[in-house]
Amino acid sequence: MKNFERILVILDPKHEKHIEIDKAIEIASRSRASVDVVIFQHSSELPRLKTSGQIDELKQTIETALSERVVEVLNQLKTDHINVSVRVEWCEHMAVTAIDLVKKYHYDLLVKTPNRVSPLGRLVSRPTDWNILRTCPCSVWIVKPENESRNGILAAVDLDDDDIESHNAKNNSMTVRVVEQANYLSKLFDQKLEIINAFPALPVAAHVQFVSVFENDYLQQVERERRRSLENLLSSMGITEQNCHVFAGEASQVIVNYTESNQCSLLVLGTNARDGLSGLLTGNTAESIISQVECDILVVKSADFTAPSLAEFVN
Repeated sequence: MKNFERILVILDPKHEKHIEIDKAIEIASRSRASVDVVIFQHSSELPRLKTSGQIDELKQTIETALSERVVEVLNQLKTDHINVSVRVEWCEHMAVTAIDLVKKYHYDLLVKTPNRVSPLGRLVSRPTDWNILRTCPCSVWIVKPENESRNGILAAVDLDDDDIESHNAKNNSMTVRVVEQANYLSKLFDQKLEIINAFPALPVAAHVQFVSVFENDYLQQVERERRRSLENLLSSMGITEQNCHVFAGEASQVIVNYTESNQCSLLVLGTNARDGLSGLLTGNTAESIISQVECDILVVKSADFTAPSLAEFVN
């Protein structure tokens, strides 16, 4: 996996501590990437002024104050050998503007803190995090408050029927990208790499026809086949230290339980855009676990990911 070269940081000026900047600088110092810190301000929040000159003057005052605050934060960090810029972007839709910047300046990583939205709020409107995860063409790093006791990078992968039948997941481009990224970061941060996969247990209706002994045989067989597929993948990628974990259960819950019980510091997973009513109500696996884990989350996109047009996104 190539190094990160250009990092976009979405900074929330309402927070007292800017952990998104800390994380971006840490990544950049190890990967020699440049960092652009962008503070988004909603144009609709400006007071109604009579002339464009008054509006421009107010914008300039706000931009100067916000930029100076960020520079003060940066001055406390080791940024001597890192190319860092700070600017304010005025927008109507933050997610739309952020994605536009990613496309325009070819960022390969977007770093931000999570937005806290209630379940009711999700029904009324699509949260910014969900929109960014579904439409941003580059990887997205969601930063949580640091916990020094956490250690280890966990890659959550999905396997399809072809992977299982061939006992080789190498043809699954998303699985390969997630493992490559997690392996690269485990070396970059000198942390242990673990791989996790979840598969559905027998449906409730099946228990009417199968006694528990057959159910156990079925689960053990599926686990063996999936583990073999993952081990073959890691071997083909030159990863010798293999820590593979396969569990039966609902994917998001399995991932959350393992991440928290083992105090992982970073969870790496892949996602494909999914919209519509079902996406609004439940989200995909990446989105559904953001609020449930206390570690950082890195969401990787597939190689053929195509971001929707801005007009399509707004509509």
